[in-house]
Amino acid sequence: MTKVGLCSLMLAAGALFASDNILNVTALDATRHPVTDLASADLRVFDAGKPQRIASFKASTAPPTTLILFDLLNLVPRQRVYASSIIIRALEPLETQGSVYLYLLTNAGELYPVHGLPPAPAVRLASEESGKPSDASWTRQIHPLLDRAIQNVYGLMPEEDKDTGIRTAMTFQTLGQLGEQLTKLPGPKTIVWISSGVWNRLSYPYGCKDVMFPGTWGGYLAGKCGIPCYSERQDCIYYTPFLQHFSATLNRAETLIYGVQMLLVGALAATDPGKGVDTFQQLANLTGGRAYLSGEVEDAITRSLADARARYQLTYEAPPPDGKYHELRVTCTRKGVRIEAQRGYYSSQP
Repeated sequence: MTKVGLCSLMLAAGALFASDNILNVTALDATRHPVTDLASADLRVFDAGKPQRIASFKASTAPPTTLILFDLLNLVPRQRVYASSIIIRALEPLETQGSVYLYLLTNAGELYPVHGLPPAPAVRLASEESGKPSDASWTRQIHPLLDRAIQNVYGLMPEEDKDTGIRTAMTFQTLGQLGEQLTKLPGPKTIVWISSGVWNRLSYPYGCKDVMFPGTWGGYLAGKCGIPCYSERQDCIYYTPFLQHFSATLNRAETLIYGVQMLLVGALAATDPGKGVDTFQQLANLTGGRAYLSGEVEDAITRSLADARARYQLTYEAPPPDGKYHELRVTCTRKGVRIEAQRGYYSSQP
């Protein structure tokens, strides 16, 4: 999991972007309990080392929402069985069920609601039948619900979908759909994305073309061709434009993303630029979320609900765009307060 320091967090590097100068801030004490009584005067924002004036500030008062995305598309069968058991163990004892929702990302790249967003999520479904109960105690029935949902949707992956490039595009497009849906809900929100990870840079030895994704306000550039990948002399597509666009959507919607990487026993996470760990870390940096790189599903789910009670959203007047990368640092004037927030951005439009 990404580390933070007390009272101040030096928000680190990466290909980052912030839209509209919005920051979503989480305030915790030394024992990781929520700090719920901060005021604007308690916080300081530094953009590229220079102090900035906070233009607006609000504490989150609406109930928190956690959306769990169980990514079957990018998990091998052994990971799927293990991750299912941990999700069940984390959800069964929950007492606040009404703000927790669970979707599967199927092998066909479709969203399937085990317990969907109310009243009916306007997303592409694998089936019209979600199989969820209407009462608020659905997590107590999570074991049969999840087993039935997986049986309904899990099948052999089409041969063409085994291609890394196709799976990556399908995964990112689904994340974008979820991000747009969450803009319709009030209050602090968290996406807990349980996956083996998706690369954000891919080699195409036979050439490639830019990827456009549909969005609420029209299509946008999601994947860009034309740069070399690592040391290989191949055409490459990279999804930095999507990560920037997606994170800007989440920031405006008061939404963080907690990425949980599932690994096989004994496996080590590859930390090369562009690989799954890099994607998780970039999204954590871009939104002020977290990257769990050792399969900490239970902690990600329980912390997403607890930490949301300590969420604040502020805007600040940033310097004029200069096309450069800007580090962000948020500090707290109170002793012993731990601040988590966005770590930086490129001072330009996506």
